[in-house]
Parts: sequence; C-alpha cells; structure tokens
Amino acid sequence: MMIVMMVIVMMIVMMANKLSKEISLDDSALSKSLDSQTLENFKQNHCWTKGAKELFDSGCGVVFGAHPSQISLLFFLHYCKCAGGVEPILESSYGSGQEWKIKDGAQTISHRLLQKIGEENVWLQEPVTEISQDNDEKIVVTTASGKKKISSKFLVMAIPPHQALRINFTPCLPFNKEHLLRHMPVGHLIKFIVTYATPFWRENGLSGEIVSFDDFKIFDKHAYENGVSSDENEDTSFVGEAPVSLIYDATSANGNAALVGFISGVAAARWTSQSEEEQKTGVTKFLKKFFGKQAESYLDFAIKDWSKEVWNGGCPVNYTTPGTLSVYGDCLKDPFGRIHWAGTETGTIWSGFMNGAVQAGTRAANEVLQKLYPNFIPIYQDKVVTKISQNSGKNYWNIGILSTLLLVAIFVGIGWF
Repeated sequence: MMIVMMVIVMMIVMMANKLSKEISLDDSALSKSLDSQTLENFKQNHCWTKGAKELFDSGCGVVFGAHPSQISLLFFLHYCKCAGGVEPILESSYGSGQEWKIKDGAQTISHRLLQKIGEENVWLQEPVTEISQDNDEKIVVTTASGKKKISSKFLVMAIPPHQALRINFTPCLPFNKEHLLRHMPVGHLIKFIVTYATPFWRENGLSGEIVSFDDFKIFDKHAYENGVSSDENEDTSFVGEAPVSLIYDATSANGNAALVGFISGVAAARWTSQSEEEQKTGVTKFLKKFFGKQAESYLDFAIKDWSKEVWNGGCPVNYTTPGTLSVYGDCLKDPFGRIHWAGTETGTIWSGFMNGAVQAGTRAANEVLQKLYPNFIPIYQDKVVTKISQNSGKNYWNIGILSTLLLVAIFVGIGWF
C-alpha cells in the first residue's frame, strides 16, 4: 500500500505542477473553472487510496493551516506557481522553501531592522484604527489611543490581509478589494518546540520526523466509550489526546537538541479551547508513543496558538476561498489612492514566504518612489527568475519511477495484467 500511495503522490505532484504552469489570475474560462473548485475536489478526483488522501490533508494542514475543503484550487495552484512547483514548498533541498534556518531565530530580522530604524520610530501598543485620505495632498493615520497621528504623502500596508478590515478607511476601500479581504481567512496552527539535553532519538537510530494523519479524523466520543471501537483492530488509545500532524528534528547547528511540531487546521480548531497545560500534556504523550519515555525528560517546552495572537489571528498565511479570485479579481496589491499594499500575500515570487514579503516590499517601495521622484528607475524583482534547484523534486521522481515499476510487478504477480 505504501508503494501505491507514493505513486499516487508522485502523480498528484506532477499534475499540480503542470496545471500551475498553465494558470493565471486573469478572467479566463480555465481560471473560473479552477476557482469554482476546492482543493478537496482535486484530492477526491485524483487520490483513490485512504493513505494518499490522509497525506494530502496533513500536508495541506501544515502548509496552509487549513483543510483542503476550505481552499480554492486556483489559489493553491497560483501559490505553487509562485514557488516554482509543489516540491519546492515542501522540500529542504537546495533552492526550496525549507532550505534555510535563520541563525538565532527569525526574530533576529526584526531586531536588526529596529536597530536601523531606531526604537523611537517604532510605536508598540499603538494599533492603527483610522486611515483618512480626505486631503488630496496627504494621508492621516490615527492610532487606538488617539494620542498618535501621522501625516504623510504615502502609506504602505504590510499586515495580514484580514487585519486591514479592522481599520476604518476614509473614503471606504474599493468594493472588490474589501470583499477580497473578507474572503481571505488566515490559517490556524498551534506550534510547539521541545528542547532536550541530547538528541536521544538520533542515538536510537530515529530521524525525529513524524507525519501523523490522526489530526484530521473527527472522532465521535460516543463511539469510543471505554476505548471500544467498531473496528476491533483500530487503536483508540490516543482519542482525545493531541492530534499532532508533523514533527521534525530542529536541533541547532551547535547541537542544542529540539523537536518542533504543529497541530494544524481542523485539529487546531478542536484544540484551541484546551488550556496550554492540557496541550503540553497531550503533545508529551504523543512524543512518548513514538520516541519512548525519554521524551518526557525535556528541558523546556514552548507552545504557541497563533490564533490567539491579536494582530495575527492565525498563521502561516491567508488563503482565498472558492469563487473569490474569479469574482473580485487579483486586486490585493493594487494601490488605493495614496495607500500601497505589501505583505507576503501580495508577492508574485514565493508568496506566503519571507522571500515573498521582501519582494512585495520592494515592489511597494518602487511604486512610492516612482510617485515621489518621476525620474526614479525602479528595480523590480518580479522579473527575477527563481532558481529552483534541478534536484528539487528529484526524490519524488526517483521514488515515483521505482514505485511504478514495483507496482506493475505486483499487478502482474496477482494477475491484474
């Protein structure tokens, strides 16, 4: 069954890559057709084994923090196109999205930017509540305390798209942009990192990586009373405990041992009401099941439910629901008067990643500089060809060829051919 599943996964990846190269966010018949479907439709039409469907769900949960039934197929294919295919999003090989870690953590970027900008120019606990463009020559920004008002010629918005709806705009946002924002929910991930004195799993010959499918199973508690299942072979011992979808070895370059993991999408929605201690207990039991009793002897345990972060409301990225792009158009990055839009969701290269945020910021800065200085020559990253490694996806291809040959051999052996 594992061979069959790998063949299906390879076929799905190749099919998605082919489709992603053909699509655009224009008003074409193909775009409308794809936008009328969910990623779940695509899965059901092309995955015919339980294992392949569960792997599909688990991957979608970690990448988007959502279930395939919530996501537009057109959006998914566009997201893949921005990264150069499906494999670069998932892989850690050269040129792929998971290739690099930031030394000392991603917060280092914020700290370095703060040093350049100056602490006096960064206002904390001052959320923006109003943006007014009543004046033809300037824009006025007001914060929640009412004590801070900024006047400027232009403004760059670089916040999660759905958070823009918490701001009062004068005049109101264009109809299409506002409704696009209303149909761009953010994903939901609960992330945890557990540190240890040593990477004991390596010493035991384990990789530290777990992909679990239980996070998308909706259990009926009445069917599992006293651990009794309708399927006598089904393990119900973990019903009610943390439904982790992915764990991997996050040991640092200098040897600090750690495991990092995610509770995502449907499972995160069920677990968000649990206390932090209950979440930690569930995750610890999950780790013990796979790594043994040593998993309980951790040095530190940090867990973060990103849906409870007020100015994020979730993670890792905003996505569009079916019918959104074909009805309201690809207008997220379009300027509105003196307001210009950045943020990774507006990126056309590596949208949803830090790379996309940098590219989007560069584009927005170019737009403003061109208005301030008509002779300014912009540097557009949109035309930069992303260098996806030739090895990216090679594992899928090699496994796919081998799996196909073995599958044919099995079918011949049982008399299917």
